[in-house]
Amino acid sequence: MKPLFIVFESADGVGTTTQVSKLATYLFEKKFHVVKTREPSYIFPQGLEIRKRLFSGELDKEDMLRLYTEDRKENTEKVIKPALSNNLSVICDRYKYSTIAYQTAQGVPLERTIESQKQFLSPDIVFIFSLHHDIAQERIKHKEKDEFEKDIEFQKRLSAIFNKMPELFPNENIVFIDASKKIDEIFEDIKKEVDKLI
Repeated sequence: MKPLFIVFESADGVGTTTQVSKLATYLFEKKFHVVKTREPSYIFPQGLEIRKRLFSGELDKEDMLRLYTEDRKENTEKVIKPALSNNLSVICDRYKYSTIAYQTAQGVPLERTIESQKQFLSPDIVFIFSLHHDIAQERIKHKEKDEFEKDIEFQKRLSAIFNKMPELFPNENIVFIDASKKIDEIFEDIKKEVDKLI
């Protein structure tokens, strides 16, 4: 079976972690071997620097674009490509679409953010979780918020850019998922799309 490269994307507070784990289990039951990864990474220096800056407020838009792109290069060359070449499927929690959305919402021109990510692999399918920002904010009201999560206007811009992804990438398999549903209902929607690939 051809290994799959699957990406989960969302604005803040939508929550993809549970669905990533459920899909990994489902694919394993279908005899796929799966590697889970996420961006920004927890293992490469750029990813750790990003996570530090998200809470310190050092969010220069050009620096963030550079750091996210460099972190993705490391993750692609050291995790994603080796896994796929060894017949392992990859589920990535956030990828190039987040960089395009977040750094464009920060003020980097859209054309530049897209150009900066052209070097990266196109997934077999991209799930973008859709949820009204008010509900998303309610879900994360008790967690420590980073600088992006605190800014409601930023979150609105972010959602608007994510909504444009099929238009920006017409040749890619992008599927919106209604994240207001119950966990099992959301997974059924995901499973239907993945079954088409299998």
